[in-house]
Amino acid sequence: ICTLMARGCKVIDPGTGELASGLWGKGRMEEPENIIKKLKDFFTSPTSPLLGKNILVTAGPTYEKIDPVRFIGNYSSGKMGFAIANELAARGARVHLVTGPVSIGIPAGMHEVTRVESAAQMHQACVDCFPQMNAAIMSAAVADYTPANVAEQKMKRAGDELTLTMSPTRDIAAALGQSKQAGQVLVGFALESHDALTNAHRKLAN
Repeated sequence: ICTLMARGCKVIDPGTGELASGLWGKGRMEEPENIIKKLKDFFTSPTSPLLGKNILVTAGPTYEKIDPVRFIGNYSSGKMGFAIANELAARGARVHLVTGPVSIGIPAGMHEVTRVESAAQMHQACVDCFPQMNAAIMSAAVADYTPANVAEQKMKRAGDELTLTMSPTRDIAAALGQSKQAGQVLVGFALESHDALTNAHRKLAN
């Protein structure tokens, strides 16, 4: 144990109480809540490089309305973005989470949470927030296209075909990249079905 501690390892000492042998003394596993507290204290220590940093995280899908009851969306659950946000908060960062519609609970320790529905709403929230951020991690699955016109009433079945005219959404990562200042870090993701590296490099350049 002394050798491990000399190498920089941290030791959580055993607790004192009734042991499996029936004796009383030091040797039982520390209580789980105390282990968790020690871990949190370690990761949020003054030596954490993320302590006090403002970091924007986007998560989840966007819903692009067709009419009052229908939308175009995707299968994103938001789990990856929420896991990233949770880890950043655990390391002392002030996390600004912008999330699309999800069915999972908001991670604990978020500094600010903005719930949005559409790509346009997420774009506006990120553009407003980014100038005050040290970094942004864009893990949301944002729609590339949105219906050009949204029907005010539910569209009824009529005829054999339905044609929707779509307009491109604004590229949030590209918009933040254009306004990025020295010292700011911007992280993007590229989910591809083919030519992953080529398409990811193109997105990085853009």
